[in-house]
Amino acid sequence: MLAQSKGILVGRKFTPFTLDQTEIPQMLQDWLSRGFLVPKDAANMAEISSISRVLVPYFIYNCQIAVEWRGYGGDYVRETVAGAGGTAEVKKVVNWVEQSGLVQDQLQETRLASKDIDRHLRRFFLKYGWEGKPVGDWSEVAARELNATVIPADLDAQKIFTREFQGKLFRKIESEINRSVHGEEKRGITWRKFLEYRYLELYAPYYSVSYTYQGKEYQLTIDASETSRQTGKKPRRSIFSLFRKSKPESNE
Repeated sequence: MLAQSKGILVGRKFTPFTLDQTEIPQMLQDWLSRGFLVPKDAANMAEISSISRVLVPYFIYNCQIAVEWRGYGGDYVRETVAGAGGTAEVKKVVNWVEQSGLVQDQLQETRLASKDIDRHLRRFFLKYGWEGKPVGDWSEVAARELNATVIPADLDAQKIFTREFQGKLFRKIESEINRSVHGEEKRGITWRKFLEYRYLELYAPYYSVSYTYQGKEYQLTIDASETSRQTGKKPRRSIFSLFRKSKPESNE
C-alpha cells in the first residue's frame, strides 16, 4: 500500500491536483461498473478505506557527452571524420525522462508504467526543445513553466547519474550510431567524457485509492491532472459467478 496523505516524497508538483477528491467515490463506482456483467448497483458494494495524495517524482536529464567511435565514416560522423575511416570523437546531446526507481518500486502493485509521462511534460519539451534541441536556462524555464526543483550538478549528483543511468545512455547512443552508418563496418564506441549535464526533479500528482469489495482489498491509482486515466486491479464478476469468490484482474 502506498504512503498516506503526506505523499511518498516531499516536493513541489509541476501539475496541480485538478481532480477534486470528493469526485473519487462516484468515479470509483463508474469505473467498477464498466467491468461488471451484472447490474450497475453491484459496484455500490465497494467501500473506500483510504485516499492518498501522492507526488510521483520524475527526473529529466539534459546531457552533452563525447564518445569515441571507431570505424568507417557514416552520415552520423561525416562532419567530424576526414576520410573513409579512422577514429572520431562524437558529441551528442540527449534528453530523456526517468521515473524515480524508489517510487517505481513502491508503485509496483498498481502497475503504473514507468513511461506513463504526464501530458504537460510532453508539451514542455515540444515547446522548449527535445531530441537534442537547446532548452536555454533550465532554472528560468523550470521556475516559469514547471514550478520544478533544479538540481545542481554537484559531486553526489554525478555519482548517482553515473551509477544509475550511464549504462542506459551508452546503449542509446550506441544504437543511434550503429543505425546511422547504414550497414558499414562498425567497431563500436567507447566513453570519452561528459561535456555537460543538467537535470530537473519534477513531481506529478496522483491519488492512490484503497477500497474493499467482498472482504478483499484493492487499489486504484488515478492521475489527478488527467482524470480519464486510472490504473489498478478490478474485481472480476459475471452473471455466471454471482456467488463465487471474486478474483483480481489486471486492468491497465
